[in-house]
Amino acid sequence: MAQEYSTLEVYRPEASPLPEAVPGQFYDPKFADAKQPPRYSSLPQVIDSTPPEVYYTQGSTLPPPAPNDQSEQDRTVCGLKRKTFWIVFAVLLVIIIAAAVGGGVGGALSSKKKSSPPSSTNSTTTTSDPILPNSRIAAINYTDASNVVHHRVYFQGASLALYQSDFSAATNNWTVSRVNVTGNVTALQGTALSAYAYYHSAADVDFHLYFMDASDGTSVREFYSTLSNSTWTLGDGDARHVARQNSTLASYGRACSACSSSNFYIYEGPDGDGTADAAFRNTGASSWPSTEFLTGVVEGSAIATAPVPPVAGNANAQVAVYWNNGQLREMYYNGSAWVYTGGPSGTELDAGSGIAALTQNVDDVLFVQVLTTSNAVTMDMWNGSAVEWSSRSAGLGAFDDVVVRSPIAANQLGMIYMWMDAGNGSTLAEWKMTNDGTDVSFEKVGPVGLEM
Repeated sequence: MAQEYSTLEVYRPEASPLPEAVPGQFYDPKFADAKQPPRYSSLPQVIDSTPPEVYYTQGSTLPPPAPNDQSEQDRTVCGLKRKTFWIVFAVLLVIIIAAAVGGGVGGALSSKKKSSPPSSTNSTTTTSDPILPNSRIAAINYTDASNVVHHRVYFQGASLALYQSDFSAATNNWTVSRVNVTGNVTALQGTALSAYAYYHSAADVDFHLYFMDASDGTSVREFYSTLSNSTWTLGDGDARHVARQNSTLASYGRACSACSSSNFYIYEGPDGDGTADAAFRNTGASSWPSTEFLTGVVEGSAIATAPVPPVAGNANAQVAVYWNNGQLREMYYNGSAWVYTGGPSGTELDAGSGIAALTQNVDDVLFVQVLTTSNAVTMDMWNGSAVEWSSRSAGLGAFDDVVVRSPIAANQLGMIYMWMDAGNGSTLAEWKMTNDGTDVSFEKVGPVGLEM
């Protein structure tokens, strides 16, 4: 980030009970690993297939042959010599027993197959609607009225329906529910997704989700719900603007009491000329006038936003925006104007790269991480102490199994979401970032809970 950050000290979250502000130990909440698939009892043991022995009681003798019988060696059973008969009988008995055992094993395997999650993208399915392969994603965090921390991921199902998976720190469980409204509103297949939680007060938080409409592929749609009412309705920014077909999307809403009260969403301009427009909410008039906002945007490429809280010496809360013009670029709002900084130098991105941004205050030092997913996951980090950007992909071993050019989303709790190669298909997974005040590290938490 440009020199403008060099004099900034970050707002101390412990001075205000903010549900979204990142506390000094934002990464401390202990989140349980994702649920493991159920264990199944071992298969039934194969029964003893040894045919029964023919026997006589002790002391008994073989009955004497009848006068017209053949000798002991020449007698027959069912027209066959006795030895041949018993060999055939034993073989048939073994076959019958094997068939019975096979039926039991097959039944057990069939039962297991029915109760196991299917393969490929199976670990990322809802009960009735599998997640759309490589679905775009959006992520937020918030604190509920009971002071419980949540993080939430939005995704699209194969039916084109939209879903949310909400993790509660109180239960260590994910809860999946559909995001829909009354009326005929369908998301475009593979739509970009963007979301934010708008903080009014500790008991008053709004949830906003943006996506592209399937009917024309160009209308920007908005769904809206609140902390006190989980029913989704159309937001007042819904269907106000037309974007490029299958446009990328980004958005920002006030993330904490000390955060910038800016409220906007970004979409690619309908002319396809490499510009992105921003629609800013006019609270008094409930209108969303738009303006050309970014230039040189690679068509269809990701855009990300992140809150930058007020700092000592600068009381203005800030917002940062990151986009792809072939390289990673940055612009931020300083409280009165948008300032283009250029961003990290030399970080080249391809058109399919995802972008996600996080910020933290650690001991009054501002840290910003921008993660991208071109051929590998790369991190550009602003260190307010060193007053410089650094870039690296080496040492990010926790991301080795991330799918190339995976969609990516992150929240300000330091939780990151991407698609990973699960060996039998890809699955949506969660990683956790830890900042020790000098550097950051990442660890894989596990698959995101997506079962209804």
